[in-house]
Amino acid sequence: MSGSITIVNGNDRPNVIAARPGERLFANGFGGNDTITGGRFNDTLNGGNGNDSLAGQAGNDLLDGGNGNDSVDTGAGNDVVQGGNGDDTIGGMAGRDTIFAGDGNDRVVWNDPTGDLVEGGNGADFLRGGDTAADTIRGGNGNDTIQAVANAQGRDHAADILEGGNGNDSIVGGNAADTITGGRGNDTLTGSGGADRFVFRRGDGVDIITDFNPRQDVIVISGFGGGFAPTSRLSQAGGNAVVDLGGGDRILLAGQPETGIGASAFTTT
Repeated sequence: MSGSITIVNGNDRPNVIAARPGERLFANGFGGNDTITGGRFNDTLNGGNGNDSLAGQAGNDLLDGGNGNDSVDTGAGNDVVQGGNGDDTIGGMAGRDTIFAGDGNDRVVWNDPTGDLVEGGNGADFLRGGDTAADTIRGGNGNDTIQAVANAQGRDHAADILEGGNGNDSIVGGNAADTITGGRGNDTLTGSGGADRFVFRRGDGVDIITDFNPRQDVIVISGFGGGFAPTSRLSQAGGNAVVDLGGGDRILLAGQPETGIGASAFTTT
């Protein structure tokens, strides 16, 4: 989209900046708690320092919160968001959006029919995806909470890629065939239906899979060398099957008997 280019620079006080009809807005809030609103064209909105409120509206926008606890509503269009430093809240996301939440304990929540890419960055983030589109959600560093879908009771979930990264993460899939990777740290993983793939790599720590279904789910074990046989590492601990991979790496399959876990439950790479 095109439009007449307008450049607006704020100051260290709270600024209110909005695109006028026919404008493509390039706005810099600088300091202060700014409110910046785009229009129907492809806008570039930079909050700068302060607790800013950015709204992209229509168009394929670039939204940068900067430093501070910012609120970002992407609006329609295929937008790119840089949350920056601070505890940011990001939503809207009515297009095919790419979100880099940045440092801080961020909250990114959306539910639209097009797939999005969201990366939490550093901090304890809460990331919740949409029901009917295939999203890719990566927590990054920190103890993150990742939920694949907005409506857990829905029937038509899409297959998502969910990655916790470093930290003790909680990851919950939907009812489609999700790919779930806890990453380094002691993670709690829930597939929630569908033929899910749980990916575990050397050095990932101790993960718990709360609802592993050996009739349809698969554990992908990577980096342990050729000839590695996961079934030879199986044991029973109370009501849980345990796969002890050595070096402090373990996978606990909650509520599963060791005898019910066969070779078909594993893939090695």
